[in-house]
Amino acid sequence: MQMKKMIIKPWHCLWLFVICCSLTISVNAGQRVIELTESSLPPQGQWTSAQLAVSGFRLGMTRPEVLSTAQHQELRVKDDRDLRKVTCEDDWCALFSRQGLYKGVNLHFDQQGNLDRIRISVNTAGDADVLKGVVARSLRGGLGELFQHYSPALRLRLFGREDEQKVRTEPHYTYRDYAYRHLGIAIHEEWWDKDDQPVDLDLDLVWPK
Repeated sequence: MQMKKMIIKPWHCLWLFVICCSLTISVNAGQRVIELTESSLPPQGQWTSAQLAVSGFRLGMTRPEVLSTAQHQELRVKDDRDLRKVTCEDDWCALFSRQGLYKGVNLHFDQQGNLDRIRISVNTAGDADVLKGVVARSLRGGLGELFQHYSPALRLRLFGREDEQKVRTEPHYTYRDYAYRHLGIAIHEEWWDKDDQPVDLDLDLVWPK
């Protein structure tokens, strides 16, 4: 019995592309979104950064979507390199309240203008009134505790063993970086030699690998 030769037409490829895109959209739409200012992190193995949101901001958002979300949250987004500008045209932008107070969140856009890094920061040496308004103080559960009462044991409980660790020292200061690529999490700590808490603590949401 002779097999018939299958001829692939251009519209076959088009339909395959449409079907694949539809499946991708369905999977993404079906993912549970975890808003970190409202919910605690689930146990390890039940989430990645692709499911997390910070004050409504998520990885993959376009710049117009970010600006629309900021407006809905009554926030202002400014270029990180020139905070005098009330625009977000740079690769790094920072979030501010309507009153002009820094919210401790910075957003990074890739070359296509999509959000590929969300940084939550707290500086314990900052003004007490400013610290009250930073997003890190609004995080729920263990993540909120991490920013208020940091400990390596708590970090390990939340994220497990890191994929990579880097340590750099200077007079009176130690800098530690922890990469959790499988989760899409990066942590940066800045320690002063006389403190029992980091002077600066950054937590980045990036795409998991």
